Amino acid sequence: YIYIQTHRFRERINYKVTGDKNCYFALIPSMILQPLVENAIIHGIENLEFGGLIVVDTKKKYDTLYLRIFDNGVGISKEMQKTIMEGKIEKHTGHTTAIGLSNIIARVNLIQGGTFRICSSPRYGTMIQIVFPIMTGEL
Repeated sequence: YIYIQTHRFRERINYKVTGDKNCYFALIPSMILQPLVENAIIHGIENLEFGGLIVVDTKKKYDTLYLRIFDNGVGISKEMQKTIMEGKIEKHTGHTTAIGLSNIIARVNLIQGGTFRICSSPRYGTMIQIVFPIMTGEL
């Protein structure tokens, strides 16, 4: 998805994938990352004229995986963050429905020890952090 969007936006968007090598074999629930990266593009950096950046980062601390998606976009107001976390999104913006984000939050909350957090500031960007116990297995 990121590869396709970098061709669409050209120099307007850059991305980095960073992480702890100890996370290579950690399993994460399917379709967790793509909707978050999509939201970062659509709601965060799509309207920037240049300099959009998305960073996907993983860290391991003890037996816990920290998955973070950063963008340097327009940010999310405190009111909207509260609405998102409470699952009360009703407005649809353009071609989006907010179903993806609601589903991710619900799925993360079903994982014992899983947490979903938004840190954002208008004009400075957004960081989504998902934390859950590391699950490993053969792929």
